[in-house]
Amino acid sequence: MILVGKVKDILNKYSGNALYGDLSQKFVDSAESPELIVPVIGMQGMGKSTLLNAIIGENILPNEADETTCVPVEIRFGEETRIEVHFTSKPFELLNEHKDLKLYVDNNYNPGNQLGVSHIVVVKKHRFLESGLVLVDLPGVGSLTKNNQETTMRYIKNLCFAIMIIPTVPTIRRMEEIFIKSVWKAFSKVIFVQNIFGESKREVMESIDFNQKVLSDIGQQINISEIDPIIAVNAYDAAYGIIHKHNDMYEKSNLNGLLNHLDSYTSDRREILLAYAKQHIGEFITEIKTKINKLIEENQMSIDELQRSLDENELEFKQSTEKIELEVEELQLLLKKTSREIKTFSMRIAREQKENLRVGIYHVIDCGVVDGDQLTQAFVDIQNGCVNDAIEQTFDKMDGVMTEIRNKLEEINLLISRESEANYESMIFNNSEAFKFEKGLDIGIKLVGAGGGIWVGAAVGGAIGGPIGVAVGILAMLSVSAISSFLGSTTKKEIVKARARTTKSEIEPYIESFYNTIRAVILDNYKSIEADVTNVMDEYLNSRKEYINSLKAENAQKIQRAYNETESDLRLKELKFDLESLKKAEGEKLWD
Repeated sequence: MILVGKVKDILNKYSGNALYGDLSQKFVDSAESPELIVPVIGMQGMGKSTLLNAIIGENILPNEADETTCVPVEIRFGEETRIEVHFTSKPFELLNEHKDLKLYVDNNYNPGNQLGVSHIVVVKKHRFLESGLVLVDLPGVGSLTKNNQETTMRYIKNLCFAIMIIPTVPTIRRMEEIFIKSVWKAFSKVIFVQNIFGESKREVMESIDFNQKVLSDIGQQINISEIDPIIAVNAYDAAYGIIHKHNDMYEKSNLNGLLNHLDSYTSDRREILLAYAKQHIGEFITEIKTKINKLIEENQMSIDELQRSLDENELEFKQSTEKIELEVEELQLLLKKTSREIKTFSMRIAREQKENLRVGIYHVIDCGVVDGDQLTQAFVDIQNGCVNDAIEQTFDKMDGVMTEIRNKLEEINLLISRESEANYESMIFNNSEAFKFEKGLDIGIKLVGAGGGIWVGAAVGGAIGGPIGVAVGILAMLSVSAISSFLGSTTKKEIVKARARTTKSEIEPYIESFYNTIRAVILDNYKSIEADVTNVMDEYLNSRKEYINSLKAENAQKIQRAYNETESDLRLKELKFDLESLKKAEGEKLWD
């Protein structure tokens, strides 16, 4: 489908670099060939790969009991099955057989993603994928490495629909609560799947009741009111049943319950996307009509009136820019103050947990455990407990940090919104910037294509959007990224055998490494967020300054045209024609 008449050209003509016409066509195109990208997320070892194997009816993804997936794997529709391995620094490779997939995706063969794989694409002809559904197997939180964390975070940040795997026994624990609370904010829709690992019916029902209450409590804390019932699925039975033709086992697994749920979101996606397209193209048309009416009004002014009007608009925009610059300076001071707080906090937490680790492992040694294997396991167990404590304290700290910074961003957003209401040039500029930031998202227009996604473009109706919306979105990922880094960088090296009198000195380097890791994780994650937010705001302010210069040049051209009556008359006819064309499209249909 294409936009009717000259709508696309007219929208592009009056929207500058924002190119509303091109963006409108993308909205329409996304409805014609939509993709619903659904990541499957959760803690490591929850059975994500097994669930996906069950959905596609083939044992393609490695799914051993220990942590396995170390890179994101996309499963999408295609007429011929193929597997593409994409790397961070070289061209992708094709695999001949799916059994070779484990060499790249399995942490046992590619430890810590040493091969530098960015992601893997599995193309398969399957009825469930034919409608545009793309399933993504993400590394479990706790198995993320620095090499793949950025890719994984991109999926979480830029999509709005997800399947989250939670446990049956034990039920949702504190660390999982923190992870769910962090990630849930990033999506507009989450289907919670409780994976059954052979528990009794009574255990499953009691677990569902408990987990549903936990989710309800988390939802209240983060202002999510609509929570779908948990879907209990035995992923192993589903996969085994469908692969080995055990229909009874497959039916009892309740995989169909999940598939029906997914179907309800995908079946009417085209209509939903066309409704999105109509809404936002309508917003574009309304804005451009306002701009054309303003240009018509200017065209009919005397030269003195026009000059006075243009000077006033330019002055107001300059003054607004100065006010926003002051607010951004305050934001930067807040970020620097918070950085100092995080530095002190990271040292205190790392010191506390280092001492806890030392006390715990020394106690084990004093009790006579000096064998390498036993001591290594004891070290790992005590270390993981310290990591969990550090995560809880860090999450609480980061929650407060995010609230304070977000409040400042909301103040800036309110100032921008009021400016747009009061000044025509500001309205045009801010809307253009909002959609520029929207177009710059990693997965771009597919954000809307995910169905039910939150529009983060123009700040319509006071909603946070544009550069401020992007900054807030960056902020929302702080805790998720921190948790992933914590769990993905714990020390699991083998501790050498030693006698009791020398074991404590042998183990000190590991304890010191743990201290440095905890401190670095907290600092690095905050610094990354601080840099990203600062870059977004700097880009916005630089755009305002560039707009002032372009506004001067444009105003000079308007005055020059005003002196040429013939050119002025032709310009007036062109403006009226374009205005009527938009009105006609608005009243009939926007695309063929």
